[in-house]
Amino acid sequence: IVQETLGRVRVLYVPDGALGDEDGAAIVRRLRDRLGPVDVVLEAVAELPRTANGKVRAVVCALPPDERPADARPADGPERREAA
Repeated sequence: IVQETLGRVRVLYVPDGALGDEDGAAIVRRLRDRLGPVDVVLEAVAELPRTANGKVRAVVCALPPDERPADARPADGPERREAA
């Protein structure tokens, strides 16, 4: 899942013939149930992009930092908890 704007996500998948129209509609419906009224684009790709370590990132936030909600921006430093 790649979020490029606040109102749009792309779902990248490698087609294997098993994903039908009903399955695609179910994916769109479930994402909208969780994210609200966003555009969901299903995009068939030859292979999923991998990180330098060879892993597939399940969710990628590709929003420019200035478009991210304030509570979603990374903190300036590591979060530390006081010992109780």
